[in-house]
Amino acid sequence: MTRETEGRDRSLLQVRVTVADSEPSIWRLLEVDSSLTLGSFHQVIQASVGWQDTHLHYFTDTDPNIPPSALKGTRREPRRWIPEAIVEDHEDALPESEWVLGDVLTAGNRHLFYEYDFGDGWTHRLELTGSRPALAGDPVARLVEGSRRAPLEDSGGIHGYQDLLTALADPGRGDHHEAKEWVAGVMGPWNGFDPEEPGLDAGNEALRHLFAEELFVGPESSAIQGLAHRVLPGARREFLAYVASAGVDQPALVDPDTAEAMTA
Repeated sequence: MTRETEGRDRSLLQVRVTVADSEPSIWRLLEVDSSLTLGSFHQVIQASVGWQDTHLHYFTDTDPNIPPSALKGTRREPRRWIPEAIVEDHEDALPESEWVLGDVLTAGNRHLFYEYDFGDGWTHRLELTGSRPALAGDPVARLVEGSRRAPLEDSGGIHGYQDLLTALADPGRGDHHEAKEWVAGVMGPWNGFDPEEPGLDAGNEALRHLFAEELFVGPESSAIQGLAHRVLPGARREFLAYVASAGVDQPALVDPDTAEAMTA
């Protein structure tokens, strides 16, 4: 994860992230290091809601659901931050890796918008609700509160997801069985699905692994750590969580006779 800490006091921002048009509201309250770049904050959002980071995204300081023409004459042109890899293809876009969260979300500009998956169009409203000096031992990012599970990826945007929930709750609907099969295929046999459970503990565990990844580099890294760096960030977080729960990231103790046989 990228941070820009030189020449600034470390502070933590309280940011409320709300899925636009969700009813009842789906939201998370995050406490985040103000020195994170927007690119790293994207990873924080992904980890906190359990998404897999398989789609494009961008940040903007203007609600993307309001036509730009309605803003002219009332404020400056909207700014848009996108991943470094595609910034050359988008005129007037800014690289998210070069902008720090604390310089974008300020007392004078308390709102930001984050859109993920341009097909489904998951729009998130980001609101700065407070800040405090960071203390020794404070994590770089943590989940404080939240309501409801994040929508399932590729479920057709917020309206498609709400329709999915309606189908799951009504056994009499013709698409009820199909909806259950689709959710089971997405979640896998080892995970249940409860749309009302925000999963804050799992989100904080994912954030812990996200910021522990910087330790998984260099010649002393284990084979498992090296393997983790070869998968997508979203899948990497899940992979590391399973490794940690199984304890297979620790050295294996082998008795001398077995070691000799293995070497031979």
